[in-house]
Amino acid sequence: MDKIILHGTGKMFYKVCNIIEQNPDIEVMEVWDTDLKKVGQVVSINKKKFQVLYPHKLEINVPVVITSTRYENEIRKELIESFHIKKDLIKEWLYCAKNVKEEILKRYNKFIDYQLKEELEHIRKHGLHIFNNGLYEKYRDFADSISVYWDKNRECWYSMWNEKKLYLKRSMNKMEAKQYLCGIYCEQDIQSPHSYAQAGLLPCSSQVIIDAGAAEGFFSLELVEHAKRIYINEQAGIVLSEFPM
Repeated sequence: MDKIILHGTGKMFYKVCNIIEQNPDIEVMEVWDTDLKKVGQVVSINKKKFQVLYPHKLEINVPVVITSTRYENEIRKELIESFHIKKDLIKEWLYCAKNVKEEILKRYNKFIDYQLKEELEHIRKHGLHIFNNGLYEKYRDFADSISVYWDKNRECWYSMWNEKKLYLKRSMNKMEAKQYLCGIYCEQDIQSPHSYAQAGLLPCSSQVIIDAGAAEGFFSLELVEHAKRIYINEQAGIVLSEFPM
């Protein structure tokens, strides 16, 4: 039985609880949160009640699993510096999916594909991540190096993307904006299977591009000076834009 402590009771906490409920080899010992408004509240995991505690020095060496994705780096730093928790005991939320990791390793163990074997070895050594080819480690602290700026007229944060302003949601604070951008940089790394460059999408002056599901629109920003015309659609924000050249 793998005993753990969960840190954070935000939205991601409940997703992690669902994962834990499907992994009988994990037992939650305590639930932590640095938000004083949440400390003292009662939460339920596998029908067991826990009172949310403020972080403290560990009495026994058990992993502390950070349920937050946006504030993972800040929480990790605080746990190490303020509560003297060993770095190797602090885990990200995917640690709770250890059973999934073992099932992946078992299922694909006999495959001879070189690239797959390489990624399986990475999973075996470093654990399960969304990207399992070193990108997680490469971009783990990258958010700290990203510059974001406040636009007081539009009341939101933006960053420079290919020397153009890329605006983020008004609901994001500065750190959330940095973490979100870090995710884009990681996703669009040439080593990422999600990278649009993998599909050979090279700019051409005669192209008409439809950016369907544009989100923040970074892809259109990259091609706006090259394409003949760009149509941008984002259903979540009910946005439809057209940029003729």
